[in-house]
Amino acid sequence: YYLTQNCEYTAEKKQMHDFSLYSPNKIHIELHYKLLDDGSAKESDDVLKTVWTTSVKHESHQYWREMPDEMFYFYHIVHMAKHFEFGGCGVRPFADLWILDNMEDSDKQKRDELLKQGNLLQFADCARQLSRVWFANADHSAITMQMENYILSGGVYGSYENFIKVQQQKKGGKTKLLLSRLFLPYDQIKFKYPILQKHRWLLPIMQVRRWFSLLTPKDIRRFWRVVKCNNDVYAETAEQAENFMKNVGL
Repeated sequence: YYLTQNCEYTAEKKQMHDFSLYSPNKIHIELHYKLLDDGSAKESDDVLKTVWTTSVKHESHQYWREMPDEMFYFYHIVHMAKHFEFGGCGVRPFADLWILDNMEDSDKQKRDELLKQGNLLQFADCARQLSRVWFANADHSAITMQMENYILSGGVYGSYENFIKVQQQKKGGKTKLLLSRLFLPYDQIKFKYPILQKHRWLLPIMQVRRWFSLLTPKDIRRFWRVVKCNNDVYAETAEQAENFMKNVGL
């Protein structure tokens, strides 16, 4: 509110976990009211909800709070896992992870306790192994080779092909994946149509309204790209993707 009223920022609609604002010279700022999208890395949500009670007030600033080391580390792993599930996360998070793992005075036991609570310890261990391969000349294992191929083929933000392979397995097959794209779950569509947060019974009407809003050349091309990629994933490839995600703990 302060930025829009006093600093000429423009605000977009409330998203699933943040508010997007743009400065007068088009700098994009995301103000997070939640640390993670609904539906991503679900088991971690209970841990992330404690961020306000576990954060520490900065000694010289009233509104400045700092995460303890183990919570910051946990959030870094959660953020990696979220992007990993959506097609890849690039190389930089692994460089950051290597730095965090080599910090002095860090408590690995506290970090691992949180990771275990959020069901992310297996993924964190795999990510640590790959960070040591890339930045400390450790030897590759079968799983780090798989992770490397997945990440490097996905680019900085992950590839659409990786996304489709993973999401097809998580949704339960090709048909269910397409249905999930047509019928957004309530926890997602309620941000596009805020009226649903007061009148949930309007959900079917808003689903139809959303379909009509997507009848633009850009959105139609995007949907047919999903259909094509979905159809191009063979059963063997899908099974490999499912096994890979299980091997890294996701």
